[in-house]
Amino acid sequence: MSYNIANGYNIAWMASALSSINQINRLGTTALGKAGVSGEFRSVIQAAQQKEQGSSVSGISAGDSMDRIFEEASQKYNVDVNLLKAIGKAESGFNASAVSSAGAVGVMQLMPATAKSLGVSNSYDARQNIMGGAKYISQLLDKYNGNVELALAAYNAGSGNVDKYGGIPPFEETQNYVKRVMEYAGNTISTGKNVSETVLPAGAVQNGGAEAIQTRTGDDSYFSINTELFLSLLNIMRGEMELKMASMLMDDSTSEKENGSIWI
Repeated sequence: MSYNIANGYNIAWMASALSSINQINRLGTTALGKAGVSGEFRSVIQAAQQKEQGSSVSGISAGDSMDRIFEEASQKYNVDVNLLKAIGKAESGFNASAVSSAGAVGVMQLMPATAKSLGVSNSYDARQNIMGGAKYISQLLDKYNGNVELALAAYNAGSGNVDKYGGIPPFEETQNYVKRVMEYAGNTISTGKNVSETVLPAGAVQNGGAEAIQTRTGDDSYFSINTELFLSLLNIMRGEMELKMASMLMDDSTSEKENGSIWI
């Protein structure tokens, strides 16, 4: 009997790696130690597993409804939930990844300086962004004694312009914005979306990389990771390993028939 040492080693290694991936998929975080996954990469896998299982993270479960976040923001900042949703609809169509030409980001389209002043460290995080937008419109409503139209005008064009013109500024964009949001707010709105990112404590995953996410320091720090993308990559890697193993085994089988020997 002869042995294909190189192929035997590669197949054994890939079989071990594939087994580890299957362990992670089947058993979640319990399997991580057995699979030999450690450090920062381990935290990424835990995030993916928590999303798969719908685990609760920071009070909002992975895959939770965006409507629930708006309701929480409404209660926290005492702002009508439909008004908050109307702003989110007008600003971004509830798109957490939206970026305007001016640099406003996320569901509520927060400018970087505004987001920072509101304590929002990652404007791409739907929960942080909605909470920040709710806090901002709440402040504007207080400033303008509950006048929703003036508050909306300030949200769109800035308080300076509202104060300068003594009312809604004569900007077509701002006037249309106020009218549109008020119309939206007059109806019951459903976002029809789930939170697409899992929120985790800061530092759980590596800070490096071209697209590294900046985090806020302290016990309430958070960062977001797109676990849907990670799970897709995990499945692609698993599929590629299976195809490679099948190809190598097929090559060995062909060699065995040709040589009359058993290869492993």
